[in-house]
Amino acid sequence: MSEKRIHIVGDLHEVAIQKFTSAGYDVSHSLNYDEKKLLSLASDAAVIIMTDMAFDKNWFDALPNLKLIARRGVGYDNIPVESATKHGVWVTNTPGANAIAVAELAVTLILTVLRKVNQATNSVQKGEALTYPASLMGHNLSGKIIGLIGYGQIAQNLEKILHGFGAHVLVYSRTKRETLYGQFVSYDRY
Repeated sequence: MSEKRIHIVGDLHEVAIQKFTSAGYDVSHSLNYDEKKLLSLASDAAVIIMTDMAFDKNWFDALPNLKLIARRGVGYDNIPVESATKHGVWVTNTPGANAIAVAELAVTLILTVLRKVNQATNSVQKGEALTYPASLMGHNLSGKIIGLIGYGQIAQNLEKILHGFGAHVLVYSRTKRETLYGQFVSYDRY
């Protein structure tokens, strides 16, 4: 058994893997969540780094050297924390690590819908849109009212980006908080 054995389940950026190996960690890796493969490759691991796979409470017995489960993401609902505690295994996650990326993706999707990007792309690929037809004219994000339910790190980043586009942001959260660029409203306002 080595305290420096890490098993990574799913994708992890090569830079992160290089940092582990450069620091002297022995790293194994499985791209999918096949139970037999996971338990075989991670049998002597002290650390498992994973994303959103469900970690079965029965795996603790098959992983006697496990000391830490590091979830790349937010929340613990896919990890049996009570069983981990009974086995002396720490559980961590990475709140906020992808907040900007998710906020940027949300804006990308909003713009894709408003600007009819998919329809325009399909039309161009079919050779139908030699000129830009009125049916493909989109809408501006500027001046639109966008509602955010919840005001965690993703919503705070999204609010900032939307403000930069000139959108009006309404925010609802169970706990009233000051917003930087939007307006806090009651749930009834939605």
